[in-house]
Amino acid sequence: MRYLAIVVLAAMALITHAQQKGILFQNKLSWEQIKEEAKRSNQFIFLDCYATWCGPCKEMDKEVYPNDSVGNFMNSRFISVKVQMDTAKMDDAAIRAWYSDAHAIMSMYKIYALPTFLFLTSDGKIVHRGEGYQKSSDFIALAAKAVDTTQQYYTLVAAYKSGKKNYAVMPLLASDARKYKQLALADSIASDYLHNYLDNLSDSEIATKANLWFAALFSSVLSSRDKVFDFIYHHPALTDTILHDKDIADRFINYIAKKEEITPVIAAARKHNKEPDWDSIGRNIQQKFGEAYVQKNLVRSEADWYKSVKNWRKYNKCLVKQMAMEDIRKLPDGLGSIQLLNSSAWDIFQYSHNIGQLKKALSWSARAVEMNPNWAVI
Repeated sequence: MRYLAIVVLAAMALITHAQQKGILFQNKLSWEQIKEEAKRSNQFIFLDCYATWCGPCKEMDKEVYPNDSVGNFMNSRFISVKVQMDTAKMDDAAIRAWYSDAHAIMSMYKIYALPTFLFLTSDGKIVHRGEGYQKSSDFIALAAKAVDTTQQYYTLVAAYKSGKKNYAVMPLLASDARKYKQLALADSIASDYLHNYLDNLSDSEIATKANLWFAALFSSVLSSRDKVFDFIYHHPALTDTILHDKDIADRFINYIAKKEEITPVIAAARKHNKEPDWDSIGRNIQQKFGEAYVQKNLVRSEADWYKSVKNWRKYNKCLVKQMAMEDIRKLPDGLGSIQLLNSSAWDIFQYSHNIGQLKKALSWSARAVEMNPNWAVI
């Protein structure tokens, strides 16, 4: 009988194990006990930071965590824990016991999006992270990076800060830093990569989708003196073709022109409570960037300025001029264009009594309705 009982218990254990699919989440231990167990078993720690209201979190629970391949990869390498970031009336005692630690984890690791995935070593040192819904294959790839010292986000950041420059990984590292809201770090890495790597390449080497997208993504750290800017300025059509985005080169050049020749002048004007010298700004833009980049930048900036100081007469005049240059018939259909047309028309309706300007505003509203008859609901 004793032998039979042992056989039955063993069979039940095997059946229970077979029924358990996917990631085996630990829900009986405290945070301190999790870290102790990780040290004892020499496993990494995976924290699934979620909230009860989070749709993508529920999709991970439904579609990814029960996946056999995900479970096979994770269970042999990680102690996995679900950490609830919010509080709810129906929370059981185990979840309530984690409230304090969950709050500390959210604060310590700067969790801004859910789900957030945190990967730590067996001694509790964070090495990698990710966020947002991931397909099973993508989640396995993310977890694989967490156990690879050559791909761990925080390990690469530490190496960069210590002076080890690996230009092959810096674009992704800068992009990840921005995604995780480490903006100063992102700009520092991007500036290093742009000025000390890209600026040393030939035009043919710069002319790749990856390089040009990176320059566009981190245009805030670029200047007109950079070689990447020089390439885009002299090869706008090729840039548009490489990036599959019509007029992106023109938008990029306008951005740099405004950043260098308009923004600092306006900031100084506000500080000294006086109007910017628009003629001087125009001459500087023409000298550095050419005549093509003067009028559009000036009119937009003048409109913004006069609106901010509530000089409605000049604002209305500049707004009408700006919209004429935009050419509303060529605006692409879409929410962005509808919002531009609607908000501009509304400003004229509010601040102008000029019949000509009001008629212009009506034409903008008509164009918005033409794009989407239901625009008023948007």
